[in-house]
Amino acid sequence: MQPKNFLNVLFYNKISFYLLLAWATMPMFILIGQALRLEQVIGNLFLMYITVLGLASFLVVSMYAYKVYKINGINYFKQSLVKRPWNLAFLAMFIWSLLASLLADDLKLAFYGTVYRNDGFFTYCIYAAIYCSAQININENLRGKVLQCFILSSLPLCLVTILQYFNYSTEVFGIYYQERLLSNMRYAAIFYNTNHYGYYLTTIVAVSTGLYLTSRRILVQIFYLFIFSLNTWCLIINNTFGCYLAVFFICICAPALLYKVSKKYSKTKTLIPLMLFILLTISSSQIVKNNFQVLSADVKNIAAENTSAKNAGSKRWELWTNGVDMLKNRPIFGYGPENLGNEYSALGINQDRPHNEYLQHALFLGIPALLFYLAAIFSILKNWLKNLPYLTTTAFASGLAIIAYLCSAFFGNTMFFTTIYFFQLLGYISQGRK
Repeated sequence: MQPKNFLNVLFYNKISFYLLLAWATMPMFILIGQALRLEQVIGNLFLMYITVLGLASFLVVSMYAYKVYKINGINYFKQSLVKRPWNLAFLAMFIWSLLASLLADDLKLAFYGTVYRNDGFFTYCIYAAIYCSAQININENLRGKVLQCFILSSLPLCLVTILQYFNYSTEVFGIYYQERLLSNMRYAAIFYNTNHYGYYLTTIVAVSTGLYLTSRRILVQIFYLFIFSLNTWCLIINNTFGCYLAVFFICICAPALLYKVSKKYSKTKTLIPLMLFILLTISSSQIVKNNFQVLSADVKNIAAENTSAKNAGSKRWELWTNGVDMLKNRPIFGYGPENLGNEYSALGINQDRPHNEYLQHALFLGIPALLFYLAAIFSILKNWLKNLPYLTTTAFASGLAIIAYLCSAFFGNTMFFTTIYFFQLLGYISQGRK
């Protein structure tokens, strides 16, 4: 359903395209800035980039909404919410998030987030603006260009990982950049932590899988497979096991989905990503083998309920069990965004998040907000699966990335420089029919 005076709306479609393109290519520009030591001059590059683009996105979405309201009236928005009920669920979650933030013990943390994450309510507004921008960007050709630039921007980060792996990063990026990558940020590329790079790689690999499977040109398919393989190798080296499992699931899930749509798809073509994934796993088998051994030991410790169980999942089990207990004290509005530090500290745990996004939403914003979130996600995915035979290329690729992200979210956190892509891709699949 498009508003009247459609030609005027096309202007906002083009503007949103440029904004989404800027979001998609952010990692490449951040890498250049870090290599040039611009952080020492102008401060946090991520925060500056995201603040400027976030405000621009919010402004464009607001202008678009006002334009549509002036032309079509309030009934257009009502009809849109009826047609896409997931938007109503997201709106309810957004309002609930505001209430939870206002009721938080530390309002500054709730609205601005920590210095490390900057993931408070104001960042939630940016997520909402990106989601709406993706819905405004209705042109499939332009959407395709955004996704292509998105996966292309991963290549310089892969180069950093390769140079690190062969110990050449000092010669290329200089001593300053090498110092940033020596400790917990090894194989983290531009991000603050290896896990954060893992979240990004998961999205890239899933999108490249979807683009490959729906492409008909051989050379383009080969290029997408190259990006898939390189980023998958980086993911294995990065050693974020939850993300590895999420990508493994997508490599199995994607062929099954395509075969369900139509048996005309070549089985060989659809299975190539899975075969490449297995070959890359074998090439770095010791890393994966160690992770499965640790997983097996963790499951046994949890089942036995012994003292080592709290260390399961890189100490995530301790965060989860205590997080569930904390939720009983504030089930309705939670503790507010980024207000868990003192709660965990009182238990002798040096963490401020449960490292599970679903539990995080419940603890930050309350169980109702989590239910709104799950209702929105499930209804979008249900609609995506229902319309699978009619999906555009970008909607199919974006849907695979959403599924992969949701799988990895069981072991991860929202981060203001990776979650933006989740909401952009959600916006794409919320209305992706041909």
